[in-house]
Amino acid sequence: MAKILLVEDESMILEMTQGILETQGYRVLPASTPADAIQITLKHANDIGLLLTDVIMPKMNGRDLAQKLLDIHPTLKCLFM
Repeated sequence: MAKILLVEDESMILEMTQGILETQGYRVLPASTPADAIQITLKHANDIGLLLTDVIMPKMNGRDLAQKLLDIHPTLKCLFM
């Protein structure tokens, strides 16, 4: 089963969303910054099926992050929240 890369800069929302997804049986790779998400993708690109990312984050918005990750993993599906 492919994993969800979850990117959210607010720790409470990150933990809550991760918990909800895992309760539903999904495997989640959490990241609290876009830089963390890029590093996780470099390590686990073949395991990630979906990017679920916050749109508004400091230093890099979700759309720019998605484009960087698509350069690494071109078939990555993206969902913005």
